[in-house]
Amino acid sequence: MLPSTMPPSTKYNTILSRIMKYMKYMKYMKYMKYMKYSWITPMAILAGLVIIYFYRAALFGEVFITGDMTTSDLCNLNFPTRGFLDRCLHQGIWPLWTNDIYCGFPVFAEGEMGGLYPLSLLLFGLLPDWIAYNYLIILNFMLSGIFFFAYARTIGLTVFPAFIGATAFTFCGFFVTHLKHANLITASCWLPLLLLCVERLVMDKKLIWAACGGLVFACQILAGHFQMAYYSMLGAGFYLLFRICSQIYAFVRGAASYRVHQESMPKKKKRQPQKQKIQAAAQSSRFVSRDACNTNGILKYLLGFALIGIIGVGVSAIQLLPTYEFTGLATRAGGLSFQDAVAWPYRIENLITLIFPYHYGDPAQATYQRDIGGQMTLFWENCGYVGILPLFLGIFGFCVYCTRNSFVRLFGLMAALSLLLTLGQYTPLFELLWKYMPGLKFFRFPNRFLLLFDLSILVLAGFGITFLMERLKTLKAKWVIQMGICLLIILDLFNFGMRHNPTISPKTWLAQPEGVTFLKKDKTMHRIYSFGGDESWSMVHAMSGGWKGDLGLYAAHRGVLQPNSNMDYGIQSSGGYPAFAPQRLSTIHNFYRSMDNISLYKHSLDDPLGFAAPKPQFTKLLGIQNVKYITTFWELKSPDLIEVHQTGFKGKMPPLRIYENKAVIPRILCVPEAEVIIDEAAIINRLTSPGFNPCATVILEKTPPTHLSPAASIAKTADSTAQLISYQPLRVSIQTNMDGDGFLLLNDTWYPGWKAFVDKRETEIYRANFIFRAIALTKGKHNVEFVYNPTSFKLGCWISITCLGLMVLSMVWFGIKSGKQAVGC
Repeated sequence: MLPSTMPPSTKYNTILSRIMKYMKYMKYMKYMKYMKYSWITPMAILAGLVIIYFYRAALFGEVFITGDMTTSDLCNLNFPTRGFLDRCLHQGIWPLWTNDIYCGFPVFAEGEMGGLYPLSLLLFGLLPDWIAYNYLIILNFMLSGIFFFAYARTIGLTVFPAFIGATAFTFCGFFVTHLKHANLITASCWLPLLLLCVERLVMDKKLIWAACGGLVFACQILAGHFQMAYYSMLGAGFYLLFRICSQIYAFVRGAASYRVHQESMPKKKKRQPQKQKIQAAAQSSRFVSRDACNTNGILKYLLGFALIGIIGVGVSAIQLLPTYEFTGLATRAGGLSFQDAVAWPYRIENLITLIFPYHYGDPAQATYQRDIGGQMTLFWENCGYVGILPLFLGIFGFCVYCTRNSFVRLFGLMAALSLLLTLGQYTPLFELLWKYMPGLKFFRFPNRFLLLFDLSILVLAGFGITFLMERLKTLKAKWVIQMGICLLIILDLFNFGMRHNPTISPKTWLAQPEGVTFLKKDKTMHRIYSFGGDESWSMVHAMSGGWKGDLGLYAAHRGVLQPNSNMDYGIQSSGGYPAFAPQRLSTIHNFYRSMDNISLYKHSLDDPLGFAAPKPQFTKLLGIQNVKYITTFWELKSPDLIEVHQTGFKGKMPPLRIYENKAVIPRILCVPEAEVIIDEAAIINRLTSPGFNPCATVILEKTPPTHLSPAASIAKTADSTAQLISYQPLRVSIQTNMDGDGFLLLNDTWYPGWKAFVDKRETEIYRANFIFRAIALTKGKHNVEFVYNPTSFKLGCWISITCLGLMVLSMVWFGIKSGKQAVGC
C-alpha cells in the first residue's frame, strides 16, 4: 500500500511504473510462450526423433557396427582412435602420438581423431569410450536438425516447413550412410549454422556474426574432416556472393520500380508478427539500404567472410599446423592426381537413387552392385536420398517461387551446381574447379558435394510446403495435411535408414578374443601383423550376408586384430589404417604386401580360404619391425613361421591362426656398424637381402659425425646392452652400457618432433633402416630419452590461444560499446 503522505504526483508515477513493469512482464511471458511453440518444441521433437531412430544405442548402450569395402571406418578407425583419446584424457596427457599402430604414429597430426573437438573432449572426458562414441554420433544428428531449423527460421520459413526440412536433413542419406565416418558427419552438421552466421552478417551488417561464423568454422576443422570444412566454406562463399549480387540487383530494380530511400528503413527495428508468412522473406530483397550496395557495404561483407576464415584457421591452428607438417610427409604431399580424386565416381546413372536409394542393391545385405556402368562405385558416397516427398516438394518450391524469392533462386542454383560438382569427371565444372581452386587437389570423392545438394533441396522443400499451406483455408485442413506430410516423410526416411547401421551388445563386441588372451601372455616387447585382414573381412561380409546378417561373424573377426582394432586391446601392430599415412610407411607396407604371395589366396564361399607362402623378404622385413606374431585366417607356409595358437569357431567360420616369426629382432638394441644409403629403393633392397644382419648393422641416410670401422666396432660393442626403463607414447627412457662406440637403434617410427637426449644433452636422431630412429653413442653408460615435443603443436597452441584471447577482448569491447550506446539512448 502507498503511504498516505506521498505526494499525488509520486503516487501517480509509482503506480504507472508498476503497471508498465507488469505489462513488460506479460509481454516477456507472451514472447516466451511464442518461443516455446516456435523454437523449443520443434527442436525437442527433433531430438526425440533422433533418440527413437537410434534407440538401441541411445537407450540400451549397444555399439554401432557398419561395414565398408574391406574393413570398417567406424570399427577400425574412428572407434579405436577415440578410445585412445579417451585413455589420454583420463591419464591427463596430450593425445599426440600412439605406439599401437604403424610402429608409432602421429595420430593427432593425422587429424581424423578430432582430438580437440569440443564435444569429443566433453564426452570422452566424462564417459566410457564406447558410450561417449555413441552419444557423439547421436548429438551430431541432433545438431544437424537443430541448426537447419534455426537457419530456415532465419530466412523466413514458418515453423512447420522449417521442421520438415530439418527432419529430412537429419535423416537424409548423406548422414545416415556416412555414420561410419563419424568425423565427416561431425564436421558436416555445422553447415546450416555457418550459413546462418553468414545470413545474419548480411542482414545485420555486424562483424560479431563473422566472429561466430569463425568459431563454427573452427569447430568443423577441429572435428577432423578438413574436406567437409572446405566444402562448407565453398558453399558459404557462394551463398554470400549470391546474396550480395541479389541485393545489388534488388536495389537497381527497386530504383525503377519501388521507392527505395534510406528513410524507408525504420530507425528502430520492430519485431515482426508472431505468425509471419513467407511473404516477409519474399519481399526481403526489395527494400535494400543504399549503404549495402555501395563499395563500402560490399567490402564490409567480404571482410566479414574473410574474418570467418581467418578466425576459423586461427582458433584451429593447434590442429592445422601439425596436420600441415604431417601432410608434407604423407602420401598426398603434392595433392592427388585427377584420376585419384575422381575415383569411385558418382555416375549419371546414380541419379535414380535420389528416388530409389536401393536401386543398385543394399551393402548392408551384401547385395550392392558396385560395378555401375563399368566403374566401381560406393553406396555411401553416392547416397543423397532425402525422401521422395521432400525431393518433389523441393522441385515444386523452386518452380512456384523462383521468380519471387531470392532465397529460392539461391538454393536452386546451389542445388544445380552442387549436383554438377558431384558428377566429378562427368562434368567439366569439377575439373575446372579442381585445377584452379587452391586446396581442392588434396581431397577425393567429389560425391560429397551431395551435402550441399541435400541442404539446398530441403530448403526449397520448405518453400514448397509453404506454398501449399497458404492455399489451405481452414485450420483443420492444415492440421490434417501437416500431419500427413510429417508421417509420410518420417516413415519413408526411417524405413530407408534404420536398417543401415545395426548395433550389437558391447559385451559381445568388446569381449577379449581368445587370441588376444594368448598374445598378452607374452610379456616381451613385440608387435603383431594382421595377415590378409582385408580379404578375411570380405569373406566375413559374404558369409554373413552383410552387416545386417550374422553379426557374430564380425565379432569373431575381431580376433584377427585388423588395424586399428588392435588399439582396443593394447596390442601394438606394425600395420595401420589411417585416412592417409606418411609416405615411407606406405612405401614399406606396399613392398611387403607384394612379398606375401597374396596371389595364392582362394576366394569362394565353398572353399573361402587356401594358403599363402610368404617370401623370406616378407618375414625378415616384419622381423625388423619387431613383429613377433602374425594373426590370420590363412594357413601360412614359411620356414620362418611357426603356428603357436589356433582358435576354432562354430559354423563355417575358419579357425584363427597365430604364427610366431623367428626372424624378429628386439625393439631396442645396440648396433656397432652403420651403412649410409640415400636412395629409398636401395635401402629396402638392402634391408631384405640375405646378407644383411639387422642386429649388426644399421642403415642411415646421413653420415654420422664419427666414422666407425666395422670390424673394430663389432669387437668393441659385442657386450653392449640397452635396458628399457619407461615406454610411454610421448617419452621413451633407455639405459645403455656401451663397450665401444656405436649406435642405439629404437625400432619406432622416425618423425619430426621427436628429440633425443643423452645424459640430458640433446643429440641428433638419424633416420635408420628406412623408417626408424637411431642415435650415435660413445663408450660407457648413458641415460637416453626420446621425447615427442613437436614445434608445430606448440606454435599452433600459442596461435590458437592468442586468437581466442583477442576474440574475447573484442567481444568485451563490443559489449561495453553497445552498453554505452544503450545508455546514451
